[in-house]
Amino acid sequence: EAKIQLEVKFDPTLPEVPMDSESIHRALLNILSNAIDAVLETESARILVETRRERQDYATIAIEDNGPG
Repeated sequence: EAKIQLEVKFDPTLPEVPMDSESIHRALLNILSNAIDAVLETESARILVETRRERQDYATIAIEDNGPG
């Protein structure tokens, strides 16, 4: 509806990570909602969601948008 390009890059080598899935879900929804708000008035709006392994014992979920600020 808002014509936002959502790009997803999940690291296929990342194993299952123990976490509080409900808290992570709420946090990610909040961050994604903020990213959507940031790009609503942007031409060619884009949001990237990426997972990656930083080190052997760390996983990262990164959310990036091309909104101002």
